[in-house]
Amino acid sequence: MTASDDRPAHYRWNFTVLSLDIAFYSLSTTLVSFSTILPAYIHHLTHSNVVIGGLSALTTAGFSLPNLLFAPITQRVRRKKRLILAITPGERLPYLVLAACAAFLAVAHPQVALVVTFAALLIFTFTGGALTPAWLDLIARAIPPRRRGAFFGRSNAMAAVMGIGGALLAQHLLATQPYPRAYVRLYLLAFVFVAISYGFFALNREQGPFIARERSPFTEWLRSLPGLLRRDHNFSWYMLSVLASSLANSAAAFFTIVAIGRLHAGDNEVGWYTAALLASATVFNLLWGWLADRHGHKVTLIAGVTSMLLAMPASLLLPTPATYVLVFVLLGSSNSAGSISRLAIMLEVATEDHRPTYVGLASVANAPLALVGPLLGGTIADRAGFAPAFAIFMAAGLVGLWLLATRVREPRGEDAP
Repeated sequence: MTASDDRPAHYRWNFTVLSLDIAFYSLSTTLVSFSTILPAYIHHLTHSNVVIGGLSALTTAGFSLPNLLFAPITQRVRRKKRLILAITPGERLPYLVLAACAAFLAVAHPQVALVVTFAALLIFTFTGGALTPAWLDLIARAIPPRRRGAFFGRSNAMAAVMGIGGALLAQHLLATQPYPRAYVRLYLLAFVFVAISYGFFALNREQGPFIARERSPFTEWLRSLPGLLRRDHNFSWYMLSVLASSLANSAAAFFTIVAIGRLHAGDNEVGWYTAALLASATVFNLLWGWLADRHGHKVTLIAGVTSMLLAMPASLLLPTPATYVLVFVLLGSSNSAGSISRLAIMLEVATEDHRPTYVGLASVANAPLALVGPLLGGTIADRAGFAPAFAIFMAAGLVGLWLLATRVREPRGEDAP
């Protein structure tokens, strides 16, 4: 659809406070990075690649499945900000649980610590997934379509710049503090920053009220979804491309473990890899945000999938811990493209009253293979190494890239479904 580019009321204010919300929230997730810090921490608790792969499966389930379950609730709520403020502590308080767990259980009772860690992360990701449709609805009202690339790009670039400082701090703590003290301090700092992000979000001036759809039975809403997919062929192709690409993205769960196992990287190198990931994201967030505003989100998504496809063979071929930094530069490129465009493209495809449903469906498309992929990859890696696991991930990524490039059309030139 073609939406008006008129700037809504309070545009500059909301652009600023919502950008700062994203920046501080992202800084907290840098200190507890799902790509580097958490896999290294869990590696202290268990050496099972299946369990480490389970971290990625858990985060995928938490961030994806609640999107669809909460979409009909979101569509009935006229004021999204109030809903988000009430539920979002579930994204923030788990950091305190992680800190206490690392301080009191990690050494004496590692198996218990592993269970508590996964439970805290499940609450964190489930809450984030449940609130994603409402949050994106709020963003769609506050930021006009041709400014969303700049909004997400600059927000994520600001987060990445701050994250570089956070990653260097993480590297210093991991290099100088004994286990598990470094992780305790990282989790506590993450809580401080995510609390600051809550304050900035509370300052946004909601554009509304939203169109509230009439309450209907959940089963009736579910029965309406196949018809929506049949009517919107472009969205259906997009969901298939997301489904295939999500399996390729499972490789990211193992990049740190490959470095530890193949190149004998330690916690010190893990800190540097986190810094490289964030430095790369700083550059690519600005680049992909600029590209998305001018040429649409499809081309940015293609660049992101391509980056992930290059990262996999690089992780198996690069000869030293220092050169292995390139893997996290490519991962930063892939992550930046996804964070800017994967859901933002939905804001241009969907009409306002169906937006939460589209966001939920797109997220659920990411879930099945992203859930199975890390567990499958961990099982194969335990038995035959990472090369055959990454070969499967690459094949899926190539299918996703082909679908995205040849079947999905850029929505800016299309009518709304």
